[in-house]
Amino acid sequence: MMKATLRYLSDLPRYESEKPYELWLPAEDLAEANVPSTNCEFEEKPGINIRDVRTSTAEFAFDTTGFKFVLDPLTLDRHSPESLWKQDASLKEYLEHIIRLVKREFGAVKVICFDWRYRVSQSSKRDENMEYEPDRGHPLRPAHVAHQDDSVRGGQNRLRRHLTEHEINAYEGGLRARFVNVWRPLVPAVEDMPLALCDKRTVASVDLIDCDKIHPDHVGEGTYLKYRPSHQWYWLSHQTKDEVAIFVTWDSRAESHP
Repeated sequence: MMKATLRYLSDLPRYESEKPYELWLPAEDLAEANVPSTNCEFEEKPGINIRDVRTSTAEFAFDTTGFKFVLDPLTLDRHSPESLWKQDASLKEYLEHIIRLVKREFGAVKVICFDWRYRVSQSSKRDENMEYEPDRGHPLRPAHVAHQDDSVRGGQNRLRRHLTEHEINAYEGGLRARFVNVWRPLVPAVEDMPLALCDKRTVASVDLIDCDKIHPDHVGEGTYLKYRPSHQWYWLSHQTKDEVAIFVTWDSRAESHP
């Protein structure tokens, strides 16, 4: 176990009457809007216990903890960071491999890769919370705030942006849908900025607060996490490129959070 400082949304009284928001817009649009880019305020909490999956006796599963690490050896010679920047044929090959991996792990009927991102911890310093970058080939910095990509409503809206009418009808007819993140290091082993994951069973609905995320072409809704001492966090020490983190970020069968 190690101790780390984690960043949470501040539990402010104003969020009882004012919804958090973020404007993920080009600089010129922000200047024209003439409003603050966000009303979110964050706080750092030191001394958070982070349990090491490598030495933990806990069992990890998608329907319990919400995540697990999977051994998936893959020759990355053809899938270098440069190929991700160029978005060439090797990227397509790698994403197709990930689709097969997710399909196998979840026993899914269909898997759609609707987004991918490449993150580096040594990228140029910018505001890590409001970094508008529509180009998927541009590396992003690691996320530094405890969050969930989609709220219940945000996930439903995202689903409708990516599914066909036939697929939406199947979903509305009771088909289960889940959003899944797959994280693989592109270095031999992670030495800084490791991924931390929270056991979803230790998160209550009142610990989450929805946040509007305004983009040029749509409005999304994610959630930020407020600090609670009951949260249980995990990481995988020295995670290698063959050790893949898979975690559920939205589940159509969940009433509040995945």
